[in-house]
Amino acid sequence: MITTDDFIGHVRSGINAPRNNSAKWNPLYKWFRDELGIGDGKVGTVVAKVIVDPRQVGNRVDEMAGKFPNYAVISVIGEVTIEKTLLRIFEQPALASLKAVLFLQNDVPDRVVVFE
Repeated sequence: MITTDDFIGHVRSGINAPRNNSAKWNPLYKWFRDELGIGDGKVGTVVAKVIVDPRQVGNRVDEMAGKFPNYAVISVIGEVTIEKTLLRIFEQPALASLKAVLFLQNDVPDRVVVFE
C-alpha cells in the first residue's frame, strides 16, 4: 500500500541530510522503484533536488539535465520560487525527457507539473 507519509518521510530525510551526502536521496529513489515501479532505485529515471538560494536554480537544473530524468522531485526553500525553477527547466533542452515534476515548498507538496 502506497502512503504519502512514507514518501514525505523520504523527502524530509533528503532535505535534512548533509549537503555532501551523495546517498541522501537513495531511499526516495528506492521508494519510486518499489512502490511505483519507476526507475532502478538509483538516480537517473527519478532525480531529487533541494534548492535553497535563487542563485542555485540554474546549477541544480543543469545537474538534473545530466541525468535525463523522467521524473523529478524538487524542494524549493526560502526565496526560491517554483516559477523561476520551472522556467529554467523549460529552457534546458536535455530536460525534454521529463514526464512530471513534483514541487514542494520546503517539505510540503505544492504542485505537480505534467509534461506532454
